[in-house]
Amino acid sequence: MSLIDDIKADRDRRILPGQWRVLEGTRNLQIFSERHWIAIIKCESCPAFEESTARRIARVPDLEAALLAAGELAEMLDNASSPWVWGSGQDIDWRHKRDAALAAFRRAIGEAG
Repeated sequence: MSLIDDIKADRDRRILPGQWRVLEGTRNLQIFSERHWIAIIKCESCPAFEESTARRIARVPDLEAALLAAGELAEMLDNASSPWVWGSGQDIDWRHKRDAALAAFRRAIGEAG
């Protein structure tokens, strides 16, 4: 299986759905997803290293979404080089799929689509 296949399989299982966020505890940083704790990073004063690590962990769902959208864009570009697409009437359907994949990628990386 590819990395994209693994991500799709995990997301299909709906394990830890939703956005992940970092919550500051008394002596720790907690990564939380809607109703589930994902990780707790223990630290006395939570220096920049721990805060950065917690934020990186919390970005995993967004990074997965961006990678999946990039995979869709790559597939669209692969199909664009096929001779049957252009001028056959299928190019309009391809453009709609391309636009949807590009919009999903832009949303995943936080840009307006």
